[in-house]
Amino acid sequence: MEINIKLRKRSFTILGPMDLEGYWGKISRENEFSEDEIPYWCELWPSSLLLGKFILTNPHTFKGKKCLDLGCGLGLVSMALKLSQAIVYSYDIIFESLIFLKKNFSINKLPYSVCIKGDWRSPCFKKHSLDIIVASDILYEKRFHIPVLKFLIYTLKKGGRAYISTPKREGTFDFFNQAQNYNLTPSLIKKNSIYINKVSTQIYLWKLTFTK
Repeated sequence: MEINIKLRKRSFTILGPMDLEGYWGKISRENEFSEDEIPYWCELWPSSLLLGKFILTNPHTFKGKKCLDLGCGLGLVSMALKLSQAIVYSYDIIFESLIFLKKNFSINKLPYSVCIKGDWRSPCFKKHSLDIIVASDILYEKRFHIPVLKFLIYTLKKGGRAYISTPKREGTFDFFNQAQNYNLTPSLIKKNSIYINKVSTQIYLWKLTFTK
């Protein structure tokens, strides 16, 4: 599967294995997987387009900063960070997503980010070592909310920020209400309708500032 998209003035070619339903059907016939391994990474989601565009519109925010793309998937957001001259770490629990991410960096003629196979429940970074964390569409299950919040406050520096883009699903915005209990101050930056595969989805972009 190959998708060509344009964010700001930059064109990207995104290579993935196939559509989610088709790919999931193929690998589930061959293996048994946990819920954590459902291959949501194999599609390009509308949330990543809004977040990628925001990064390319505001490169000064990310330039020279240690930035982690949490749940990096096929790598569009990581590439936007790289173009903004950030120090980029691409992080995903599924190793195969990192393989496709590297392919996409190569296709788009960008130097690789640092790729890390990891779980947000077990941070592999030093405490308070990151300036910025970005993530697109990682709040689709409520059971992820507390582990993600704990990951943010463990890895972000004081005054560090997280930028999270997400559609509105049942319970999604509970995450941002809970954030205040973890010394994270939420603010809604923008919301836009994003068109992909001829479907329009309302996407919200939030900023969380670590105040402790």
